[in-house]
Amino acid sequence: MRAKRAIQILEMAAIAGDVENFTLELGDSLILPSRVAAQIVDDAGGEALAVAARALDMPSPNFQRILLFFKPEIGTSVNEVYRLSRLYDRLNDRSALVMLAAWRGSTLAVTRAKYQSSLHDGERQRARAGASQTRPGVQPGAMPPRRTGTDGSSER
Repeated sequence: MRAKRAIQILEMAAIAGDVENFTLELGDSLILPSRVAAQIVDDAGGEALAVAARALDMPSPNFQRILLFFKPEIGTSVNEVYRLSRLYDRLNDRSALVMLAAWRGSTLAVTRAKYQSSLHDGERQRARAGASQTRPGVQPGAMPPRRTGTDGSSER
């Protein structure tokens, strides 16, 4: 039910030429971050949009209407609409879901890498700071302590 509603919203946004709402709805319906959804929408070739529509299990006529109205550079070219429609029809659900998982995983990997590198750099900085400290020439405990008497003279 949610997917059908999302398909209707995407199609209405495409016909109206509302890129912002189209991007938001695409990201929400596929559970993608806004940055990834924007990259899918901004893809010049349209292949990423075909994969995203297949992941939503969008009917082919709806996808073709989106192609015709949403992107003028694609919609004005009969060859481009035909090429992407044919790609969409040949694309299987499994391939679309694998790409969706990759899009979701790529954002997770970027997030993980960002936090790992900052922790790693912090550990390296602490290690460098500790290594630069000067050590005393004689280590404590290396020589037996010298005993002195109460008058300051050495006792042996």
